[in-house]
Amino acid sequence: MKLTKEEWKQLSDRIFLTLRPTQHPVAMKFIKTPEEFDEIPGIEFCQNKASTCKLIGMAAHFQGTFGLTPDHFSGYYCAMNNGCMEVNQEFLDGAILYKQPTPWHHKQEDAIKHIKSNLEVLPETPYAGIVCSSLCNCPIEEPDVICLQLPTQAAFHLLACYVETDWQKLEFPFSGESNCADTWMRTMKEGKIGLSLGCRGDRATGALAYGDVRVTMTTEQLLKALDGCEEQHSLSVQPDLPLQVRILIPAQARTVLLPPIFSEAAFIYAAQKHHTVVFGGLRTCFLMVQMLI
Repeated sequence: MKLTKEEWKQLSDRIFLTLRPTQHPVAMKFIKTPEEFDEIPGIEFCQNKASTCKLIGMAAHFQGTFGLTPDHFSGYYCAMNNGCMEVNQEFLDGAILYKQPTPWHHKQEDAIKHIKSNLEVLPETPYAGIVCSSLCNCPIEEPDVICLQLPTQAAFHLLACYVETDWQKLEFPFSGESNCADTWMRTMKEGKIGLSLGCRGDRATGALAYGDVRVTMTTEQLLKALDGCEEQHSLSVQPDLPLQVRILIPAQARTVLLPPIFSEAAFIYAAQKHHTVVFGGLRTCFLMVQMLI
């Protein structure tokens, strides 16, 4: 789907209003030929070594557009995992996953299984690079993937409203140290929504924060999910709905976290200020309560 820079900005604003993400949404474009870089204005190319998750973090934080070519990946494992370099035998042997200094697996056979799983989402011909741009300032007309960094409750509402619009069961792989394969590479290759708890690389260099998850979608999937969220929100403001129903529907409002020991006065104050109130305890799930006035 092609959108103008202003339309991407409007979509970014819509995401912030609906989901309250902890970072700016990022558009990702997988470059097939070097000439395609010239079609995207304002790219700042990484001159130092970087990973794709770091590129995403930079685009989100600096609200700019950054490019990464095969020569500037932080290592062959990252470049090959992101489809920007031909795989070699060392990669296929899983060496980086079971040898020092990064022994993610204790046995080579497990590392090989891990690599074989990653191969399923790689392109037949390596990409010439990757461009990531903050959605609020995006010169990419037609991104391949939209990458979101969301608190867990926001990810739940986004995905729940997606399946409630047109039901299908979503399943997400978890391979450990390959957040890229589980999310944006899967969305790019198979057109499937990605959800990941992150990996060591994304947590360390991609700025995936404590309590956040990574969600990747196509533009069409994201719009469908946002439509579902907004439809649910329109239901939550109907005064004749039973309290039990209104408690379960997410609201496009500020969220206030109140421990269970807070008094009724604190609840009333928050409700009068048109906040969403969240009660939670050490051993309970947070309960979102839509303000009742």
